[in-house]
This record gives sequence, structure tokens and C-alpha cells, in this order.
Amino acid sequence: MTVWLCNPFDNLPGEDGRIQRYTLLSEALIQAGHQVVFWSSDFRHLTKAKRKVPPVYCHNGIHVRQIPTVPYYQNIGLQRLWSHWRLAQDWKRLALTYVAETQQKPDVILCSSPPIPLFKVGHYLAKKFGSKVFLDVQDPWPDCFYRVIPKCIRKIGTLLVKPFLMPLHLEIRQAYKCAVGVSGLSDAYRTFTKREDFQEFVLCMRLPANLDIKMKAHELRLCYLGNLGSTYYLETVMKGMEQLIKDKKPVQLTVAGGGPKKELVEKYAALYPQIRFKGFIDEDGLDHVLRDSDVGLIPVSAETFALFAGKMIDYTGYGLAVLNGLTGGTERALSEYGAGVMYQVNDHLSFVSTVNKMLENPSWVLQMKHNARKLAEAKFDADKVFPAFVRWIEEKAGSPLGDVVKC
Repeated sequence: MTVWLCNPFDNLPGEDGRIQRYTLLSEALIQAGHQVVFWSSDFRHLTKAKRKVPPVYCHNGIHVRQIPTVPYYQNIGLQRLWSHWRLAQDWKRLALTYVAETQQKPDVILCSSPPIPLFKVGHYLAKKFGSKVFLDVQDPWPDCFYRVIPKCIRKIGTLLVKPFLMPLHLEIRQAYKCAVGVSGLSDAYRTFTKREDFQEFVLCMRLPANLDIKMKAHELRLCYLGNLGSTYYLETVMKGMEQLIKDKKPVQLTVAGGGPKKELVEKYAALYPQIRFKGFIDEDGLDHVLRDSDVGLIPVSAETFALFAGKMIDYTGYGLAVLNGLTGGTERALSEYGAGVMYQVNDHLSFVSTVNKMLENPSWVLQMKHNARKLAEAKFDADKVFPAFVRWIEEKAGSPLGDVVKC
């Protein structure tokens, strides 16, 4: 089969940064003998800047084609919604041109959600080319928007905001109904999709080999990799590190990533050599930092529909104990496997206290590190998850629509 994937947010094949969901799915599809065209945006969501890779290229058999995209600079706002709508329209135009020029029609089209407008175009293209169209739910937009509203006014705030979001609600409901198959990161999304045949494929990674899981040095090495965004309590981490350093505790923190709180991290990194800021780093750089660390930080308590935090998957895959602030599935999994410990993300004294306990009991940290790898092997192994994802696509694509409404 020829499979088209359309997702504008993931790192692209061969691009710097870790290998993410749609590249892993692309590689699994190719391994199973299929052809893949990966449609994406030329605007990188992570950095809020134009991508540096060519607009059209092939990497390890994956044909990548970028769609010119209107920039946006806030994760929530009308500018981003407008950008998503334009992205979908430009994909439609480019896809029709591509097939007219190459005569290579897709057998399967899989769209991510968000962005919500992609599926409507994917469905149009599928009807035109005789393809089967799938939807993969990354985040249950627009339902998750209401969680931005403070809890104290959420009930009334939701009532006020919902009428303005109703077009998005109607559009995504239609997508859930019309897709041949609906998959997503968490089985919790089944409620939103109202699809009994919903299929969960969790976030995962290709687990690194040749790990030497031990305490890395006489000092405790912490790391934080990811978005330096407003929802992350990085001030608490920095204040906590400052106190630990002033108390002459043998601790070190490496931070990699970018976002609104980059200047905060840079300020503390300039003051204390024990705090190292790497900025954006490529896959080899990420591999080096993770192999050189003992503990990974999840300094966030924001509500989430996802079962597991993506950072936890990276950390546990490399055998890092997890210092975690996120409740829900992340907390339950870490507790079940004894792979991490909770702290109060908005209290730097809680951070200091928990790190001190780790410093006082390195054997406890080492046991958490081994348990973390066991957790990753049980739940987050891409070599198990993505072949199953491919088999599900093959089965759905090869079967009649059945009870799915023909839209």
C-alpha cells in the first residue's frame, strides 16, 4: 500500500531532535513493505520557526513533503487556528498537484488531530482517490481547551466559551464518525470519539541499547529535556538548584530545549556552572545527555487527558529515575514500578527536600533507575507498539466500512 501521513507537529525524519511518533510509524510501515509519504508543515511547532530541512526529500525510504504554513507564536489563539485552516487548504492543493504529476494515489490517508481541519481535507482526498482515511488523536481538541480556564471559574467559563468553539466541536465529531479507523495516545480518548473500535497506541520510543545503568558519578545528575513553556514550574527548579548549590550539595542539572522561559534558565546557567543549558540539541546530543544523567524532571502539574507524559517515556527508556509532579497515569505507572518519586512542583523546598533524600540514599535512586527501564520495556517499546499499529491499519484498510457511516 501507499500510505500518506499528515502531521505538522512532529520532528521530521532526519531532522534534529528525537525520533517521534510519525517517523516511527513511517519506519514500521516501510518495514512491513509499504510506501510512505509524510506530509508536514514547513513551520516547526517546537521552535516557532521555519524548518531547516529541504521542502521535499527522502530519508530512509520515507518521502517527506512540506506544506507552506502561516507562522504562529502562541500555542493557544486565533492565529494558530487560522494557520491550521490554511495548512489544510494548502495540503489539499499540493496533494492534488502531486497526484496529477506522479499518478501515485494513496491507498491509506492517516491524519493527526490536532489540527482539526486536516481530516476534512483528508476525507475529501480519500473520496477522490478511492482511499481509506484514518484519524489519530494526539489531543482531544477542542475539549482540552476548557482546561486552560482556571478551576474556580471553569464551569461558567466553559458555558461562555463553548458557543464560540461549537464549529470545531461539530467538525471533530464528524471526523470521529467518518474515519475508517480512529486511534490515539490514550484509551481515555474513547469517550470523546464515541467509537467502540477506538484503538490505543501509546507514546513510545525505540529503546536505546548498551545502557550501563548505574550512578553516573559522585554527584547526582539531573536533566530536563523539552519545552521551556509557561506551564512548567522551572522557577521552582532553578530556585531549588540555587539552594542546593549554595548548600554545597553534589548536584548538577542539564536543561535542553526552548520556549518562553529560556531566558530564565540562561540566567541561572550563567550564575552557576552546575546548571548547564544546551538549547536545542540533535538526537545524538539528547542521547548523550540522557546517558549521562541519573534523574529526569517532570516539573508540571497541569491537567492532561494523555495517560503518560512524553518526558517520562524518554527518561524511563534510558533508565533514569523520575522526579515527577504530574498526577494521573504518569504517577500511577511510576508508583507501580517504583521508578520515580513525586514532589510539589510549585514549592522549591519540596524540590530541595526530595533531591536531598536522593543524595542521602543513592541505592534507592539506583533501584528506581533499574525499575524505570523495566517500565519502559513493558509499556513504551516502539518495536512492539508500531508493528501492532501497522497491522491495525492493514486490517482496517483491507476490510469494508462495515458499520462506519459513509460520509
